[in-house]
Amino acid sequence: MIDLYAYTDYRKYLRDYYEAKRATHKVFTHRHIAQAIGFKSTGTFAQILQGKTNISPQTLARFVEFLGLKKDESVYFELLVLFSQSKGHAEKKRYFERIISFPKSNLKQVDATQYAFYEKWYYSVIRELLAFHPFVDDFRELARMLEPPIATSEAQKAIRLLEELKLIRKSESGVYEKSDPVITSGYDTRSLAVNQFIIETLDLAKGALDKLPREERSLSALTLSLPEDGYAIVEEKVKAFRRELLELARGCVDPKRVIQVNFQIFPVTRKPDEGKHEA
Repeated sequence: MIDLYAYTDYRKYLRDYYEAKRATHKVFTHRHIAQAIGFKSTGTFAQILQGKTNISPQTLARFVEFLGLKKDESVYFELLVLFSQSKGHAEKKRYFERIISFPKSNLKQVDATQYAFYEKWYYSVIRELLAFHPFVDDFRELARMLEPPIATSEAQKAIRLLEELKLIRKSESGVYEKSDPVITSGYDTRSLAVNQFIIETLDLAKGALDKLPREERSLSALTLSLPEDGYAIVEEKVKAFRRELLELARGCVDPKRVIQVNFQIFPVTRKPDEGKHEA
């Protein structure tokens, strides 16, 4: 049995559902699905699985009927489709939070807590701060050490979450400390949680322009004309530099301050449209 409630990606669910059915029913082909759903082309289902085509509202209803989904399952499947096909971050974030809070979702214990770590910029900052600040139980002082300062209740919530995720631990002397020297989401991460964290740190960077003296901040920008493969070249150079900084952090034996380093690379001119269409 394929457990729908274990998925956040409806395309992966459909792929696994198809492979499971195909393993026991040889007549369960793309042609069979096209006829059942009402697709004009037998290749449409493959295009949906590959992310080249989106599911339209009309097709969504036919998929629910074809898959034999019950009421709660159909609501959850619709949320997966809306989440995957959302355009903006705010809309995607709204649907994701509905998915992990869905009563029957099997993702609540893992994804919800991991998502929470990246939801606020100061969770990772407090974790790094504990590398050199001997914190015991003065949450007010901890909150005031951040720039900008946070509320005492926010500092308390941060410590609870970091403990729950086993990213910090309490020593025998009662002092909190990091459980690992460095944490990174990885270069291939495209999760909604990390996107939210990036947005938060971008807001911090904007605030730093006004709040921090010039000698304590370094913000710059470049606008470049490059060949077609220029983006990939620049991205790889940034990745290499990022690895250098992570090694620098790993090798640091006497940290004194937490800093935030942001990287942004994006096009500001268009290329030929490669948008998806709906089936």
